[in-house]
Amino acid sequence: MKYINCLLAILLLSTIQAGASHLMGGELSYAYNGSNYVVTLHLYRDCSGIQLPGSATITIRSASAGANFQVTAQQSTGGLSVINLPCPGTVTKCQNPSSPVPGIMMGTYRAVVTLPSAQPDWVIEYNASARTAMVNLSGSSNLHLMATLNNANGENTNALIANHGPFYLSVNTTTTVPVQAVDADGDSIVFDAIAPKTNATTNVTYTAGYSATAPFGTSGTYTLNSGAQTMTLKGVTFGTHNLAFLVKEYRNGNLVATYMRDFAVVVLSGSSPYSFPMLNSLSSATAYACPGAVGSATLSFTDPVSTDSVYIEQVDTPVQLSGWNFNISKTDGSPTGSATVSWTAPSNLNPSTLPYFYVNIRVRDNACPRGLVNYTLLVKTQQCPTDSVWPGDANSDKIANLWDVLAVAVAYNKTGPARPNATTNWVPQWAANWSQNYPFTNVNIKHGDCNGNGTINAGDLAAIAANYGMTHPKGGPRSKTSGVPDLYFDLAGITLTPGATVSIPVKLGTSADPMNDFYGLGANVQINGISLAAQATMNPAATNWIGNTTNTLVFSKNFSTSTFDWAIARNDQQNVSGSGAIATLDFTVPIDAMPGTTVNLVFDDAIMIDKDGNPIIAFNTVDASATIQPSGIAEKLASGSWATVIPNPSGNQAKLQVHMSAAEKINIHIVDAAGRTAYSNTQSLQTGDNYIELPAGELARGIYTIHLSGGDITHTVKWVKQ
Repeated sequence: MKYINCLLAILLLSTIQAGASHLMGGELSYAYNGSNYVVTLHLYRDCSGIQLPGSATITIRSASAGANFQVTAQQSTGGLSVINLPCPGTVTKCQNPSSPVPGIMMGTYRAVVTLPSAQPDWVIEYNASARTAMVNLSGSSNLHLMATLNNANGENTNALIANHGPFYLSVNTTTTVPVQAVDADGDSIVFDAIAPKTNATTNVTYTAGYSATAPFGTSGTYTLNSGAQTMTLKGVTFGTHNLAFLVKEYRNGNLVATYMRDFAVVVLSGSSPYSFPMLNSLSSATAYACPGAVGSATLSFTDPVSTDSVYIEQVDTPVQLSGWNFNISKTDGSPTGSATVSWTAPSNLNPSTLPYFYVNIRVRDNACPRGLVNYTLLVKTQQCPTDSVWPGDANSDKIANLWDVLAVAVAYNKTGPARPNATTNWVPQWAANWSQNYPFTNVNIKHGDCNGNGTINAGDLAAIAANYGMTHPKGGPRSKTSGVPDLYFDLAGITLTPGATVSIPVKLGTSADPMNDFYGLGANVQINGISLAAQATMNPAATNWIGNTTNTLVFSKNFSTSTFDWAIARNDQQNVSGSGAIATLDFTVPIDAMPGTTVNLVFDDAIMIDKDGNPIIAFNTVDASATIQPSGIAEKLASGSWATVIPNPSGNQAKLQVHMSAAEKINIHIVDAAGRTAYSNTQSLQTGDNYIELPAGELARGIYTIHLSGGDITHTVKWVKQ
């Protein structure tokens, strides 16, 4: 059936008019090589148009430095490549100009740039004319690509997204596409949908019914998931559409870099959706190499269509690395496959001159439509002699995180030789082996002595906190499994109102499903939907079945006011069993929080262990949500009803939320600051929440008053349209 659909797509494409000359997007990014920046430009070309240029002019500027100069990026040798094919064996216009199938080619350009100084506002830009015609754009336009850099507090390398597709979709089918991003600096990555640009300050002009967040129209889909590193697409109109997103990099809560990807998607006929082999674990795409040591990493993939086979088409190891021995092992299968990259590093490896390298892996399925994805394995190098300790890495897994807090708890009060010349700096330090290993991993427990004083106790937590620099991959909450204990927020009797300080019980287990043989847990805690002014905290419950202050340790690491890692564990090598409250989540709702806003409470990346450090996997993490309620009589209507505008202030989209205690017909009258009527309507509302679209896109910026009347209701709501 997929093959038949692909044939139909080819027939349809004969009716799609080719552009005359033309760019179909691109991206501009950079990497720091230890002394300079290597700027890389990718340009996507419509194969029915003119050839790509042999070089490209890139502008670099900083207002703080008073700098504005240009560099020439040359097209790389062998830098032209066909991006993707709608089906195996398809001949596109890239191979045969008379083919009815549109083709897309990518050109790669690079330049080495020396920045004259460290500044917070470096901008790197590329401009070109003749963007190809798109269904969702009004006419053709220029192409503008941009990246920003704040290197005032350290250099940066952009996150690498190796997958340059997809560029084909089946019409009216929803497709999830991987956009795996690996960051050599360990920065947090966020994707934002944006409008493609024609210059630094001007966006493209959309055809009516299309926008940056709805590039396929209001009936289509374009969403980005930064945690899962995917985008979800659904095109409803045949032809080529222009999309873009911004890649933002955060370090210690500060935005340090951005770059944009501008790309085209061709919507074809056929009812079968594209399915792309998905990487099973994002964290598996980062590995570590040590001088003279053997290392390996395995990336496993699963195709969402259970009848599709997964093929490891190509694995590209960096040929320029002298002294390295690589071995590749590939396993194809249905619907899973895997690639294992193993290596022996040279003994003279110097992490200061080779801090990292990439291994590119191309994966595909056997279907038509064809699912082809490029993934990247990031290999970081480091000095890691086998007898050395990295302060804060208590379990010796090369990362300082919550697992290390629990490793300290498992080995609490164990003693051994102190570490000579000990510091808590994140560098390898020689230490004599202690007489014991962790029971489950056989790692020597000397690693738990993070501060090197010869005793494992709460004093070692400071080193974990100081070296807590690696960002956790976010796997999301676990699937709900019956018959096992829950870790959950208990919102019974809790009401969120603007300005209110709340203390939400956090519970583990119930009388029906208690937690047995438990020693410690850690989790990332998130409060989403509101911006907190003060830090949210997790505090042990006054009556806590896990233990008390004498036999437990508690750890917290803040990432923002509403996101932090938290751990609690016993310290006496004794398991406990029980259920009920273990902590309270305490925070203050912002005074300007809008009634009707949904607040989501999330446990992410939760881990649990028993006294031997064995992972406990039989548990659920249960997220919770609550709606902010009005706190004052000025926000309420008659008899418990209330109204608000979401969001407020708003852009070109806004809704009036009216909560009714009884069904009623009300009049809605909107006036501007001068008292002129901007909008009038009458609505029949039902008991409960009612959502009414406001004509935000039709109104100018300003302050409006919404008058509500009808029955016993007379009320006004202020609305700021930006």
